[in-house]
Amino acid sequence: MYITTFYSFKGGVGRSMALANTAVGLAQAGNKVLVVDFDLEAPGLDTFELLKPKGNPLGVVDFVYNYLEQNKAPEADKFIHRTKGMDKDIGPIWIMPSGRKKAYASRINHIDWINLYKNKEGYLLFEELKEQWKQKYKFDYVLIDSRTGHTDTSGICTRQLPNAVVILFFPNDQNLGGLTKVVKSINEESTRNLETKIKLHFVMSNVPYLDDEDQILIKIKENFVKKLQMKHPPMKIHRYDSLSLLNQEIFLASRPKSRLANEYQNLVSEIKKYNPSDYEGAILYLKETKKRIPVWDFEDDKETKERLKKIEDQHKNRGEVLYHLGDLYDFQGDSERALGLFDKAIDVGLHTPNVYFNRARLQENIGNRELAVKDLLTIFDFESVDFIWIIRAQHQLVRIGDFEPEKIIYSRTLKNLDKEKKLLLASNFNRSAMQSKIAVHIMQELLDSGEYLKDYAFKFNFGLSLMSLGKCNEAAENFKLVLQNKSEEIETIGSLFNYAMANWGLSNDNIKTNFQKVVDRHEMLDEPRSNPNYLQCMTVAYWGIGDKEKSFSYLKKAQDKILDSRERSHFSCWRYLEVDKKQFREDLSEIEELLTGHSSLKPRYLKQQSSD
Repeated sequence: MYITTFYSFKGGVGRSMALANTAVGLAQAGNKVLVVDFDLEAPGLDTFELLKPKGNPLGVVDFVYNYLEQNKAPEADKFIHRTKGMDKDIGPIWIMPSGRKKAYASRINHIDWINLYKNKEGYLLFEELKEQWKQKYKFDYVLIDSRTGHTDTSGICTRQLPNAVVILFFPNDQNLGGLTKVVKSINEESTRNLETKIKLHFVMSNVPYLDDEDQILIKIKENFVKKLQMKHPPMKIHRYDSLSLLNQEIFLASRPKSRLANEYQNLVSEIKKYNPSDYEGAILYLKETKKRIPVWDFEDDKETKERLKKIEDQHKNRGEVLYHLGDLYDFQGDSERALGLFDKAIDVGLHTPNVYFNRARLQENIGNRELAVKDLLTIFDFESVDFIWIIRAQHQLVRIGDFEPEKIIYSRTLKNLDKEKKLLLASNFNRSAMQSKIAVHIMQELLDSGEYLKDYAFKFNFGLSLMSLGKCNEAAENFKLVLQNKSEEIETIGSLFNYAMANWGLSNDNIKTNFQKVVDRHEMLDEPRSNPNYLQCMTVAYWGIGDKEKSFSYLKKAQDKILDSRERSHFSCWRYLEVDKKQFREDLSEIEELLTGHSSLKPRYLKQQSSD
């Protein structure tokens, strides 16, 4: 149960209206809500249509009067009532009104609040009432409408009962002077009793929706922030010109898309996120804390750390909360705690791609590559999953490198993907021959289904994957079709080179002729490419026609270029795979051996012919 008092030093700021909208917003979110009218001198919560109880029931004044008469705390049943809001599909709202109208004046005058607390154990009376709210009714939220100013009852509402106080104010000096004392007394109460630290929510209310060209409002707001020692700038509820307010319409119920309703919803969210027991609020708090607190401040923020502990204690069996808590600790660099929370989230039933992906990432970081692969493959086993998680899992699997391709080939996720997404996956499985098996399987399956039969860009890429497996014959057929098509979308020199490389693998007598076509096409270009892969290809092409001088020249250019490259990986024609810079340099070294007389040396992609 989370008790929030709505307080204002002066009237006219829409305090009761804010409370009524908050009650409806919380109820709409599925919470069991009680509203308590403690504005005993000017009560009015029961004038809102959705908050009206049936008849003329007993309330707060009657509860206290009954206690004084019988000298023991009465059962709260007679003083808590269902509201009409419960009959309008809004959610479970109850009300404890100020009191029965018939005897109200005589009874409230009978109560001496100072004597109640000094000689009649009034403190224990309201502690008992709190327990009944919590144990008997099991309210999720109790919202108390407190009287304005400094009164005998304000301390009950702002210091004894609440977990939080919403302080509404119009930004002027009169409110600032009065609120300074109130805020100080609430903070002192929190200091005395650390277990019930009271959260303060400041709201500038009834603010004109006007341009602040002279920064009048900004300067006043800054003064309030400084004098009231606010940790965050106050929220705003602007003045809203609508005759509907005269009818006390609750905008979250009647006009949920209006600007005013949006501002009230922001207040609802702010209250929820500081209630450790609120499921949605806890997740919202964790997400915002991740954005709000820099890494270097986290260890010194005792208040936040205590709140995180409360959230974990309150939601031990709520996987989504545990995941976001782990995500926050991960962000703060506490990988061990984050990993433990991800484990707990999965153990209590959270089976979502994000929790498996992040656990895999942490497992990989600490060297548990086998466990990381297991989690990543789990993502491929979902019946339905957002494709972005498939791509992320694929990239991490590709980086790790060691996994069974069959786990992907026969996965449920792959089976349910559309052709474009399957093709995108295939194009990214290009770091090893093992991964190329997946790419070839996917692309062959697409061809067999009748897709991409006349797509020559597809055939070009299919040929590249086949080459990495040493399937030179099939690759040559695809490159040949691309060349015959003479598609402007496919770069001719690339197809010529790959066709020459495929025929090299087939020990074709026309190797020199095929590489000569590559060189001729290259020398026709006004501005040939200069990336490491292109320079590597031209090194091989000039070797293929017997021009060692130019071959060595391009080899040197490729070696220099790869050293200067900022890219993490490059495609290598020596393997027909995407490789890191170290592997690319190794390939260039082998090509250099070929140029210096080791004529029997073969590219690595050809070695796949014997192992396939």
